[in-house]
Amino acid sequence: MAKLGRLKCLGISDLWQAALYCPFEYKDYTQVFEVFDSRFLLQDGHGVFSGRIKYPPETSWKNGKPRTKFVIHDGNETIMFTLFGDTRELVKANPPGERLVVEGIISKDGGRIYLNNASVVDKELIGTIAPIYKGIAGKVRPDNVRKLIAEHLDDAVDEATNKLRELLNKHVPPQYVRSFVGCKDKTLKEVLLCLHKPKTLTDGYQALEVVTRIAHLSAADGLLNRAAINRSEAVRPLVGMDPTELAKGIPFKLTDEQLEQVMVAVSDMYHGIKSSFLLIGDVGTGKTAVYGLISAYVASAGERVAIMLPNQNLAVQVYEELNEYFGGLGVGLMTGSHKCDIQHKRIIVGTTALLFQDIGRMGLVVCDEQQKMAIGQREKLLSENTHLLEVSATPIPRTMAFALYGAVKLLQLRHCHVEKHIETKVYFKEDRLVLMEGVRKTISEGNKVLIVCARCEADEDNPDANIISAEEMYEGMCKHFPGEVVIAHSKMDQQESKASIAKIKQDKASILVSTTVAEVGLTIPRLTRTIIVNAERYGLTSLHQLRGRTSRQGGRGDCCLYLPNPKISDSTMERMKVMVDCRDGFEIARRDMALRGVGDIGKDGDAQHGEYTTLIKGIKGSLADIESIIEEIESLKEQAYEKAS
Repeated sequence: MAKLGRLKCLGISDLWQAALYCPFEYKDYTQVFEVFDSRFLLQDGHGVFSGRIKYPPETSWKNGKPRTKFVIHDGNETIMFTLFGDTRELVKANPPGERLVVEGIISKDGGRIYLNNASVVDKELIGTIAPIYKGIAGKVRPDNVRKLIAEHLDDAVDEATNKLRELLNKHVPPQYVRSFVGCKDKTLKEVLLCLHKPKTLTDGYQALEVVTRIAHLSAADGLLNRAAINRSEAVRPLVGMDPTELAKGIPFKLTDEQLEQVMVAVSDMYHGIKSSFLLIGDVGTGKTAVYGLISAYVASAGERVAIMLPNQNLAVQVYEELNEYFGGLGVGLMTGSHKCDIQHKRIIVGTTALLFQDIGRMGLVVCDEQQKMAIGQREKLLSENTHLLEVSATPIPRTMAFALYGAVKLLQLRHCHVEKHIETKVYFKEDRLVLMEGVRKTISEGNKVLIVCARCEADEDNPDANIISAEEMYEGMCKHFPGEVVIAHSKMDQQESKASIAKIKQDKASILVSTTVAEVGLTIPRLTRTIIVNAERYGLTSLHQLRGRTSRQGGRGDCCLYLPNPKISDSTMERMKVMVDCRDGFEIARRDMALRGVGDIGKDGDAQHGEYTTLIKGIKGSLADIESIIEEIESLKEQAYEKAS
């Protein structure tokens, strides 16, 4: 068997999978300029040039990183470009007079020709259409991926073709396979060969389109299989106490919506249906009381429950609540610094410390703030007959796909116990005085401000990164609001951080500068304004969680998304628009899934968003893509049935 080497870093464990690792684009190296006539070069266009090195390259340093300037010529005209990073081997192998092939974006200035975003082209690529693959930083470079796949392709393609054919035959009537994949003039094997070794750009992109459709079908297959498995698995029925009786231990009355969601979950357990649930609801909808009551039912039925949370503070808070409500059932706490006799507790609340203890078999595993945990962490606690309840305001795309297609059962809380309205706005660097005025106004009204920064301390290696650290923000705010500002972040002494949070809770400060330590489980009385600095550094899930800290007791509040960096990508602005337009966590999770992709929705998958990793790797798809494919194959099956009737 061929050695896969670094292909294993890409999730390739069998040789045939190399043929199903897709490129994301192609580059045309069939046209190479050897004459540098600026009249025929398009400004801002892409070009590939072959010339001889005119002078010894010059290396300079900026922020501790090297950059090397090259000049190549065609015997008359010159082209200048800069390469970043360590170029010592390249310079050593290519002295003045040696021919170098380089590509980049053409820039013409006063008769001179420059290349921006320049890179050296492997001479073996000249005259070819080259597939471009994703690598993994620090493990395998994109050019090495290309070489490894080319090396193994001939040995991998036949079995890969058979895998695709099996999938298509499973779902698509034979007479419609070619029309379904959108390719009538090539076999599946020829498509895969064109995918990796195209003769023209058109060949490459047409092959990629065909394989993308099959990738959507593969994802649909995984989703349908997961849903079918969940509907068919039976476990021991759990007959516990009446949930309405258990609810009397809670010192406030549950809403009809909360009780309804509890009864949906309990009904499945009572009837012996093995279930995976997703409990989704924004801050203030009472998720803890709901999953606490479900846990109490399971414990009263003689089973044990593990509740895993992302940090110790939140675990302690939930333990104290559930111990107050259901202490008679036996509630324990297990964190890095808290231990309990877990064998004699029915409900064990903890952090990931639970993963490193022999806690025995559980009847139910609850993962609160599931978007903060890896799939492996959640499922390590599961046994063959364990129910799973995941909890989040904004679940990961993979779980959303499961919920929307019935592979997990959705429990949804839409109503908060208090009325609140959070207005979300985007601010740029030129708006900083407006931001500051908003802080003054909030403080003058007797309310509080949370400022969240993406970094604890300044990045000395990259001072031009336009990322404002918590320490820098704290110093700046202290000048404007002396005696009113405290700071808390993970690199501080833990006691100092706790003291800062205690001060703002006790009205001894009005402004808390923090990092995402504030994202989960932090409640500050009268906090009505949250400023998220460098909001471009956060995903939708974190942004919505941080916004949820605002006005937790109800009323009006402001969430300010501050973008001090002058260069903001289109994808960042898409996320900001979602935050401005949406306040509902369920809708935000849907849009997050659309932006990031559904991830790996196969039975054993572990990618929580982004590209599929089931059968075909490297393709990103949305639930809409999958649903469209399912509708299409159902239609083709109906057509085949009608023709056969």
